[in-house]
Amino acid sequence: MSLLISVRFRPNSDRVLVKIEAVPEKRGSLYVPETARATSDDARYGIIVAVGDGRRIEGGFFDLFSDAHLHVGDRVLIDSVGGLKVKIDGEEFLLVRFEEILGFFV
Repeated sequence: MSLLISVRFRPNSDRVLVKIEAVPEKRGSLYVPETARATSDDARYGIIVAVGDGRRIEGGFFDLFSDAHLHVGDRVLIDSVGGLKVKIDGEEFLLVRFEEILGFFV
């Protein structure tokens, strides 16, 4: 999947801006009924579109997520209660802290 989103927004410190992906109606050749798709109680997944500078560490410097391998375009899994819904240029995104990201898809 190609994601070409130009966002004029840069999250602060350890925040990440994520475009939430809709659960597909079909997976392979199988139809996924609406009752089996993700609900608000399930974890969500999306694509990172912008990252902040990192979190402040001792001495006032920033940790730039170097150990996390966090990059724009990565697919991530986010807790259902995590994040703040924001609307930028008419599109909905989720602004989450790094700790709210449960994992990465490889």
